Amino acid sequence: MARYPQSDRKAVRASAILSDPGSALGGTLEHAAMLLKMQQLLSGAVEPSLADRLQVANVRRHRLILLAPSAAWATRLRMETPRLLEALHQAGFAELSDIEIRVAPLVEQAAAVHSSKPLSTAARQALDSMARLGSKSEE
Repeated sequence: MARYPQSDRKAVRASAILSDPGSALGGTLEHAAMLLKMQQLLSGAVEPSLADRLQVANVRRHRLILLAPSAAWATRLRMETPRLLEALHQAGFAELSDIEIRVAPLVEQAAAVHSSKPLSTAARQALDSMARLGSKSEE
């Protein structure tokens, strides 16, 4: 029995939707991948101290929008704009005509929070017992 007996729609694989740049989700993923590629390219094209303080935000109307955490870093980044634009053109982003620098707090990657708590005596004994049982069954 069909799940949707009155529907003429066919099932579509999620991977087909994700890989189709014509779909809304596929287009968004493609745009995000392009921004990530630009971020990696630009981070490698500037000195490390500046690379840590720039973030690719978006591309709109042939203009790349970069974020810097303060006006001072934005000024340093503006001085690098011609060189960054040239690096982007050489990497295949020839449609870009301008780079806009905005001052905004950078989005930091979430660090994995791992808090370890000491095991209680009972929990430690239970784990030791299970480990001994496991080693006996392997013999």
